[in-house]
Amino acid sequence: MKNKARQMAHHILLKYGLSAPTLDDIVSIISQHGFDIIDYDPSSASVQELTQTLSLNSQILAQNAFLYTNHDVKLLFIRDSLDAEEKRIASAHELGHIVCGHTGSTVHEEYEANEFVHYFLRPSAFISVYNTVRKRKLVTVGILLLLSCLCIGINAAISSRYSDYYISQNGKKYHLRNCTIIHDKTGLRRLTNDEVASEIYEPCHVCLGDLEN
Repeated sequence: MKNKARQMAHHILLKYGLSAPTLDDIVSIISQHGFDIIDYDPSSASVQELTQTLSLNSQILAQNAFLYTNHDVKLLFIRDSLDAEEKRIASAHELGHIVCGHTGSTVHEEYEANEFVHYFLRPSAFISVYNTVRKRKLVTVGILLLLSCLCIGINAAISSRYSDYYISQNGKKYHLRNCTIIHDKTGLRRLTNDEVASEIYEPCHVCLGDLEN
């Protein structure tokens, strides 16, 4: 009994990368299993009407939380008077029923769901550390991808603005970067496309002789 509950608790924790499952986490997982969540007040008229429609008995409605399934209808009822922590525990218990494949309310199933709650809401140090490291790795990868995109964008912007031609500090002609005339000079400046188009500078007759003709 304990092994199955523990295995399923560890499986869900690892699958969703949880180190300290919150009520929102648990509700989200239950929803992903096809269940609609209903906060109920046993004394309300709408709940009493729903009780008759779904043939729910008063004993079930006295519980803090319970599951109802009938063909395609999947509902999790949880008492709305519970505080957040009580709802977290009750929802985790019902999640245990769901993931362990329970079909009734036997003593064995209730025990197994309680075991699931124990391992799910109190993850081992290994799982907590593993999920924390995994999240940080994902964040790191995301940051690296963002920086990569920024670098690509910056390079694209530079490429669209600047030409492939260079000019010395006091030069009147522009050259390719590997031109023999400027290869040993310092303080070279890369011309913008607008500067090349302005014809303020002339092309080098050595490396760009074809442009002069």
